[in-house]
Amino acid sequence: MEWIYALAAIASALAAVLAWAAKLWWGKEYTASKNETIKAKDAQIEALKAQIDGLKELTPMKVREYFVSVKTQLEEYIENLKQKLDEAQSKIDEQDNHIEKLKIDGNQYEAKFKTVQDAKEALETIKKQYEHKMELLEKEKEDILSLITKVFEPTRFPTSITIMGDKIDIDKTEKLKE
Repeated sequence: MEWIYALAAIASALAAVLAWAAKLWWGKEYTASKNETIKAKDAQIEALKAQIDGLKELTPMKVREYFVSVKTQLEEYIENLKQKLDEAQSKIDEQDNHIEKLKIDGNQYEAKFKTVQDAKEALETIKKQYEHKMELLEKEKEDILSLITKVFEPTRFPTSITIMGDKIDIDKTEKLKE
């Protein structure tokens, strides 16, 4: 049994050595993380110092100067936008006037077109009437030529009648027989 006590004492000593090694190892890690935290805080302090220096420069006079500068720039920009708006409105008015003129011209052309179209239709009606009259005259001409041919038959009169197109040729070659 004594050897169990000796073994327990050795195990206890070994556990103490391991605990001491773990403490040293953890201490190094703790120190490293503590140093990193300190570096981060130092960087943050430097950034805040730079911000404080920038704010020290923003005296009321500089803030007023900055405000006046921004106000002037905005007024110039607004004035520029107003000019562009006026130009756009002018172009819109010009286009509206042009559209109205085109509408008036279109209405005038439409009225002229209607007048010309009505005149054309009237002329076409007159043309048809003349064509109809010509057809009637052609018929009458044929009737008259037929009548003349019948009236001046060679058996009734000793003449020769030749009808060629629109010409009538009467040739008195034979004398009248009684």
